Amino acid sequence: MRRNAAKGLLIAAAMALIAGPAVAQSINSGMLEGPGKSKEQIEQEKILEQQYKESLKAIPDGKASNDPWNNIRGTDADATPKPVKPVAKPKSAAKPTAAKGATAAAPSPWPAPAKGTTAAAAASPWPAPTPR
Repeated sequence: MRRNAAKGLLIAAAMALIAGPAVAQSINSGMLEGPGKSKEQIEQEKILEQQYKESLKAIPDGKASNDPWNNIRGTDADATPKPVKPVAKPKSAAKPTAAKGATAAAPSPWPAPAKGTTAAAAASPWPAPTPR
């Protein structure tokens, strides 16, 4: 009988250890807060909140950032592209005039073909290969 009593006591203790956390989780958190706030306390908190917001508005803006690259980078206003004015070409007196209705060919960015090359090689936009 003593064995059965000890066994029962051990089982009861194990059950209490297992059930304890489960009961603690089901406790309503509202019960732990205590009594509610009075109307005076609620009004006082509203006044304090309003004063806090007004004090935040009274704080002046911070100093300009200490940016050593500001003079190099410029401001946001400089980021907008400015309109480009076309540059007037100087008029040359030695330039021959073209016949009416004729268009002048644009100058080639490539050097003039070497003497003794064929017309097909001269018409190519690429320079002729040089012999090694």
